[in-house]
Amino acid sequence: MAAVLAGCAAPYVSSQPGQATNTGGSVSPEVILVCESGTVTHAGGVETSSAVALRVPAGSPVPPGCHLG
Repeated sequence: MAAVLAGCAAPYVSSQPGQATNTGGSVSPEVILVCESGTVTHAGGVETSSAVALRVPAGSPVPPGCHLG
């Protein structure tokens, strides 16, 4: 995932609460969202977490647990 996120050199900010906006001057009208599960404790005390990076259209709602990547 680090390689995917490293390719995003343009900064992204949210111009309106809950909306993703590309401000890096990129030609693409898309942004990258990173959604994380947080820590989950399983039987036996094993803790895991996960994250996924998604390319979505600029202006898409940013769901809970996600942030601009």
